[in-house]
Amino acid sequence: KLFPENISRKDIIQVWNIMILEVPKVNLDLLEQLSEKYDLYLMSNANPTHINLIDQKLQNAYDVDGIQPYFIKAYFSFDVNMTKPDPAYFQLLIQDNELNVKTTLFIDDALPNIEAAKGLGFHTIHFTEGADNLETAVKYLI
Repeated sequence: KLFPENISRKDIIQVWNIMILEVPKVNLDLLEQLSEKYDLYLMSNANPTHINLIDQKLQNAYDVDGIQPYFIKAYFSFDVNMTKPDPAYFQLLIQDNELNVKTTLFIDDALPNIEAAKGLGFHTIHFTEGADNLETAVKYLI
């Protein structure tokens, strides 16, 4: 009801996808480095439209098969019917992978997600736009 009558689905998707930025190659390189030492998991509240766009951008820019290959397993809220910061979402990750939260690091850009993870005993890094870059945030892990 809020949209103009003549707006198309394509127009809506285009506007919806404006928030998806490019993934810097340095972040992909960092994921590769980290995966040599650590098991990496992805928990995302992204929707299928955004995941498809991210995968397409990664394929076009770096000729890689999307974001999922960088992780042992990816958990998408639309697949598990839960969203961060719901503790049940974190419990799913913990139980599926037999994680010890005391030896697990959770990185996120949303403070409520960080607080939920801390409440469950995870180590956390609140990664914000103002941070230098992801590499600086996790330099002690490499």
